[in-house]
Amino acid sequence: MLKINWEVMCGVGIGVDRGGRQHNEDNYLVGFDNETVWLERGQAIKKSSPGVGALLAVCDGLGGHEDGAVASTAAVKAMSRLYHPVAPADPERSLLRYVREAHTQLYWKARGGGAVEMGTTLTLCWLMGAKMSWCQVGDSRLYVYRDGTLSCLTQDQTINVFARRDGRTEVERGNNLAQCFIYGSRGIGDNTQLRLDPGVDSGTCDVFVGDWILLTTDGCHDFVRREHLERILKGSESTRAASSQCFEAAVAGGSKDNITALVVRVDQLGVSTTEFHDDEDDEATFVF
Repeated sequence: MLKINWEVMCGVGIGVDRGGRQHNEDNYLVGFDNETVWLERGQAIKKSSPGVGALLAVCDGLGGHEDGAVASTAAVKAMSRLYHPVAPADPERSLLRYVREAHTQLYWKARGGGAVEMGTTLTLCWLMGAKMSWCQVGDSRLYVYRDGTLSCLTQDQTINVFARRDGRTEVERGNNLAQCFIYGSRGIGDNTQLRLDPGVDSGTCDVFVGDWILLTTDGCHDFVRREHLERILKGSESTRAASSQCFEAAVAGGSKDNITALVVRVDQLGVSTTEFHDDEDDEATFVF
């Protein structure tokens, strides 16, 4: 049986009185031990939900307080439906398909009320057996800390990152996001679609006992160098201490953004399942 220890810090950061955000547009999802947890209106929502492995996500809402918070909450609620009692035959493929479908449904749902301006980043991973599959939209990040080294598995989906992939010329202000969940692309294609290159915007890797997994929004990692995050995980005795120190380091680093640091320690690996379901049955249904 998979055993993990997890903790999350997700909040406004320094607050409006010190020049920061008034509201928290970040969100997170943890599906583990037959329960899913996320934030709704600032409160942790826990729902009984039989599932296999551990499903983890962080989201950074965009578009102003109301729209950003709605987008990130809609995203984690949609992703919570993936937490099944039976594993998909191909978890990475299932994540990609589900994220694309959820994006399309949410885009048209939002468009029914006018122009789509809300969006959110989405960094999502699923631990099953001794493997972890993941999928990425935007510039939140997924890290793995192992044997003293912190490695980032994801690529920020900025304008210039996509330009380098395609051999195009980089542009001024190229560090801006190229796309986000619900809102869609920003000049790289049709907003009804997401560009997700398998093996680049998704992946599957081995997981080992003793690994630490860190998911962050840019309010954290834009203000805390990777080497500093590495030192925090190396010196932490608990996930609670690590998530708190990541949060405080971002504040000390000058972050005026919302900050999320979801920290997971793998204490025991699960047994690889031999029971699968067809991931074509995974429908992105949710309340928006």
